[in-house]
Amino acid sequence: MSAPRVVWMPGRVRTEIHLAAQDTDGAICLLVDHPPAGWSLPAHLHHGCAETIHIIEGEFEMRIDGERSLLHAGETTHIPCDVGREGGIARGGIGWPCFALIASPSRRADGLP
Repeated sequence: MSAPRVVWMPGRVRTEIHLAAQDTDGAICLLVDHPPAGWSLPAHLHHGCAETIHIIEGEFEMRIDGERSLLHAGETTHIPCDVGREGGIARGGIGWPCFALIASPSRRADGLP
């Protein structure tokens, strides 16, 4: 097993690529994101791609299909295909967020970012 590849995504998010599309024949990708202070995820959706997000550390605020939730370390949420989502670092939250993201099927090209 090799160390994950690290890339910098828009918004200065440090992303570890643990499984890329080419590792799974496009079935999934597995990323671990480390967002910086003040980071937020703008409203968007992915056509034909579901995401599962697991909070490793800290707290992360999400709005999925208009419904707000506060996710804590150890909690997981699933976002179906074609459903709007946005979020960010929880204000006054506990700890710095770090989260794993599984996209299925993989929406990431081999040439991340």
